[in-house]
Amino acid sequence: MCDDLNCAIEGMGGHPQTKTPNMRRLMQRGVTFQNAHCNSPICGPSRSSMWSGLYPHTSGLYTFDHWNEYPLLRDTVMLQGHFKNNGYRVYGTGKLFHNKQEDMKLYHDFGAEPTFGPFPWDGLTEGRQTHPDLSVLFDSDKDIPIAWEQTFGPLSHTPRWPRGTETGPDAGWQLYGRPFCYVNDNDRDRMPDELSADWAIEKITQQDNRKPFFLGVGFNRPHTPLYVPDMYFDRFPLDEIKTPEHIENFFDKAPEITRFLYDYAQRRFNLIRNRERDLWKEWIQAYLACISFVDDQVGRLLDALEASPHAEDTIIIFTSDNGYHMGEKNVLFKKTLWEEATRVPLIISAPGITPAGSECTRPVSLVDIYPTLNDLCGLPQDPNADGTGQELDGSSMCPLLEDPESGKWAGADHALIAVPTNRAVLEKYGPHAGPAHFSNRGQRWRYTLFGNGEEELFDHESDPRELDNLAAQETQPDVKTEQRKHLLENTPDWLPEAEKPDWESQGWTTLA
Repeated sequence: MCDDLNCAIEGMGGHPQTKTPNMRRLMQRGVTFQNAHCNSPICGPSRSSMWSGLYPHTSGLYTFDHWNEYPLLRDTVMLQGHFKNNGYRVYGTGKLFHNKQEDMKLYHDFGAEPTFGPFPWDGLTEGRQTHPDLSVLFDSDKDIPIAWEQTFGPLSHTPRWPRGTETGPDAGWQLYGRPFCYVNDNDRDRMPDELSADWAIEKITQQDNRKPFFLGVGFNRPHTPLYVPDMYFDRFPLDEIKTPEHIENFFDKAPEITRFLYDYAQRRFNLIRNRERDLWKEWIQAYLACISFVDDQVGRLLDALEASPHAEDTIIIFTSDNGYHMGEKNVLFKKTLWEEATRVPLIISAPGITPAGSECTRPVSLVDIYPTLNDLCGLPQDPNADGTGQELDGSSMCPLLEDPESGKWAGADHALIAVPTNRAVLEKYGPHAGPAHFSNRGQRWRYTLFGNGEEELFDHESDPRELDNLAAQETQPDVKTEQRKHLLENTPDWLPEAEKPDWESQGWTTLA
């Protein structure tokens, strides 16, 4: 599982310059879902939803709160726990749940701690720091939140603080609270994702043939800050980098609420379009470099599996927690209800079941992974039967794995996605805007309903970039009515009626 990986993968129609031969290699083994989506385009709620098999609105978790703070999730049998309860050896490494939310009781053994490092460090200051050589980024927005994750560059760009700045003897890079050594690409400490791959390879190599196992490998990249070794930047010469097509002043035509709901994503794009120095191409180079770095780790895992006794009886699932905008709509982030943020890579290889190199265009989502693995591995489909009794929200994708084009899919014909409200929306519309906003992505249409009643309707047959909002133009009234009805049947009953409960007094949380 990757972090913040959009569909910039060979064969998935993302950025044209991406280089992912190992992900392509994995695609050639199984089924690639070309219309797969997360259920929340932001790390924490997406991951807790996937591992629990429950939609964010089922659990109530829309933000970065620890899932253990939510009674339903606390008492839910997570996917790892279900495998453990049914005789599997369960291993994990890296970022599987959101950082600091891992429950080690779910695993028999756990490898590398997740971290987005290494980080620049002055040798004295506690906490994560920005790269001192990229201070120009913040000239136009000195108060942007989470400044440490805005910077990027190759590891050879060792942080050096301006003359006169007090630093400690270990100033430079830091990882896991210790100095991180970098001399060159061949003489350096291991990156966290490399440590996770190393550990996972050991498990694959050592695993007893007689015992079934579950191995979760969570890669941190391409989550920001975008630091990886130089060789990965060298694969994408800066003077050749292509920026995506984008529409200046895109928000002039978008629903009013999006200007407030997606404000942080706009600030991040404005940051790299700094008047002093346009860093857009450099950011894209860094993002592609991080994807290429992760692709190499995927290749190492595939090599180890293919050389092991488990090569012919191991199911592989590859995905990401959410997509990511690269500036197409004047945003540079996730957490929108647009295609670039909700669509995720999803590749499944199941020996003897999946036709090699096949594709499926039916809409599916990450909440479908839990029931699919139950089906493939012969586990009970009702993991919570002896506890909460809560049924899983998703459906098994096995019919689509067996027949990607014509399989009889019993699941929903739309992927359902939610984003949380933020403070800017509260300040503009008040608490009655609700704690979340929802989108349905079907095979042709995307319909979105915001808490203030504004809508979006996009026709992917004629408008795959989602630039022409038909809801605003009222050119598809029958389609919009049908799509709205379908979404309201599957979302909380407070959306979007005028008289809503006072959510503010009920303690629900927002993002900044």
